[in-house]
Amino acid sequence: MNDIQNGLWKDKYKDAIQTFEKKSHLHSETISQLRSAIGRLSVTAYGIDTRLDKALSSLRDDLRDDADNQRVFKHIERICKIIKALDIQMPSEVGVNKDVIDILYYLLENVEVPDEFNERVDIIRQKIKVCSSKDVLVSIVDEVSQLLTEIANRKQYQLEDFVLKLQSKLQNFQSYMQDSSADDQNLLDNSQLLENSVSREVENIHAEIKSEAGLEKVADMIGNRFEKITTQINDFRVKEEMRIHSTQDKVKILEAQLQETQDHALQLEENLSEQRHLARHDTLTGLANRQTYNEHVDDVLKRYKRSKEEGCIVLGDIDCFKKINDNYGHIAGDKVLKKIANILRGSLREVDFIARYGGEEFVIVLEKTPIQNTEEVINRTRQMIEDTQFHFRSKRVPITMSFGVSRFIENDSPPDVFERADKALYQAKESGRNCVILAKEHWQKIYK
Repeated sequence: MNDIQNGLWKDKYKDAIQTFEKKSHLHSETISQLRSAIGRLSVTAYGIDTRLDKALSSLRDDLRDDADNQRVFKHIERICKIIKALDIQMPSEVGVNKDVIDILYYLLENVEVPDEFNERVDIIRQKIKVCSSKDVLVSIVDEVSQLLTEIANRKQYQLEDFVLKLQSKLQNFQSYMQDSSADDQNLLDNSQLLENSVSREVENIHAEIKSEAGLEKVADMIGNRFEKITTQINDFRVKEEMRIHSTQDKVKILEAQLQETQDHALQLEENLSEQRHLARHDTLTGLANRQTYNEHVDDVLKRYKRSKEEGCIVLGDIDCFKKINDNYGHIAGDKVLKKIANILRGSLREVDFIARYGGEEFVIVLEKTPIQNTEEVINRTRQMIEDTQFHFRSKRVPITMSFGVSRFIENDSPPDVFERADKALYQAKESGRNCVILAKEHWQKIYK
């Protein structure tokens, strides 16, 4: 490789690294803006309810302490549950909060938006512009939150795609260098063959000339010339061999540098993969999280509409979980959540999907499973949870769990089937807990 090619390669590699660093910076900046906006929104919502105030205060404390994103998301899920429980009906004449409107405009103006999201952003801006009630404002906040989450995920996928392309280019370049080294070896072999062939011909000519007695002087003269030619060829081979060895040494150094860069790219890819895994899974239980469930259930319903094979969604909630935290502490509560997650994994098939939806609530998706089979499996799982011996500091902690089950029906959307399961779960709680309730036309209570 000559100096010009080497310089061009270095420039391209530097440009690629700068592009990657820029994308990483933009992704970090987006997350930072989201966290800032969450903090400002929490201040705006303060004063509605004492429980909500306490949850908002905890959220702001963690934001100030730069807590990890998973912890922040847990706060948000808890706050959403409190707001849902409040079920506040605001009079239609009450105006919207201008501070919230300003924050929404700020987010949409300052977050870098990929081209494919521009139309959605314009629609949301128009909704904000004509917003006249708090109910509408709440739905807009949900839309903005979902949009920003998708944008952040898109940037993450772009980073991963960039690393894969960079790695591919490095592999191609390394292959080129290996081919170049092989060509040099061929040239060395050819030079050796040339030397051997010319030497043989010189020896033959020299012998023939000497055989002519009258031409002894001529023979000596021509022999001397041919010896010089042989020497020159040999010198050429030695110099060429030295040059090739030098080039091969340089190639080895460059290959080592490329390998180091490739290893770094692989490590970076592994780190991104780990970050993506963390973003899609609950850190405490290791189960899929709510975002992953939302993506999964979309695909499941699409498959159901094509195949018409029965399937169900199950929503489960640990009974009286707040009392466990209050009486035994959050460490005990965390141990209970982990134990429940392990029981769910062990009692269901590998193809069944399990996610921690939030707090003490879990969601299960069973494809190609009629509701009667689902009922049997979930009731057996409920019994396993009740029979499991939970202990904290040598004291038994009784644990039970309630479940709501809903099957897929024609033209279902993810919110439709989830809402039916949620209502069934509510009925299970109202019916004394520790039971399984089937949704809608399957209103039936299954006890231990």
